[in-house]
Amino acid sequence: MKVNQELDRFVYSTSHNLRSPLMSVLGLINISRKEVQNKDCSRLLEYFDMMSTSIEKLDHTLKEIVDYSKNARQDVKIEKIDLQETLQICLDKLNYLEGAHEIKKEIIIDGGNIIFCDPDRLNVIFINVISNAIKYRDINKKNKIISITVHTYPFKTSITIQDNGVGIFPNYVDKVFDMFYRASDKSNGAGLGLYIVKETVDKLGGKISIDSEIETGTTVEIDIPFGGRSTK
Repeated sequence: MKVNQELDRFVYSTSHNLRSPLMSVLGLINISRKEVQNKDCSRLLEYFDMMSTSIEKLDHTLKEIVDYSKNARQDVKIEKIDLQETLQICLDKLNYLEGAHEIKKEIIIDGGNIIFCDPDRLNVIFINVISNAIKYRDINKKNKIISITVHTYPFKTSITIQDNGVGIFPNYVDKVFDMFYRASDKSNGAGLGLYIVKETVDKLGGKISIDSEIETGTTVEIDIPFGGRSTK
């Protein structure tokens, strides 16, 4: 217990101390970019873009570490959740991702719009899966779609997130939930995203599966018991 508590303090303290200066540097880069836009500094702007990308990758990694620690250490907290509102907030948070505005997003809720679950963990699940669908969109397709369907039942909530992106090679599908596994260089962070999703779903007592086909798209199916009953 002592080691776990120290680890928690280390993760949160280190993440905060690193993210604050990173965000400051990112702000300075944006200001500098505006300063030189009207001058012949195209190479300098390229360097700014590279620095921004590096900072965003590191920040994403730190966020993954915090999400992992929270899920492993914190008890499940059940609250009343408005599905439509929660999903829309998650989609809005991801509008900053490259290509997000190119994709049509649809939300279908079959059954009640209100469920009882852990809001923080549900957000982690939605954010990670939907962000993957955006990152791995098929740029060659004119009509890019992400469809989020939620079926609510008396004893469980079933979530299906489907895209028509580039898809995953068959020999990679079974590995996408492994810690630190990165199937593509498009992935930011440390390759913890889907591992954290799997751990989070497990913490809620649920199940997750992925079906994917190259050049067709990917479907993620998640079942969470009513009230997010933890099995850990």
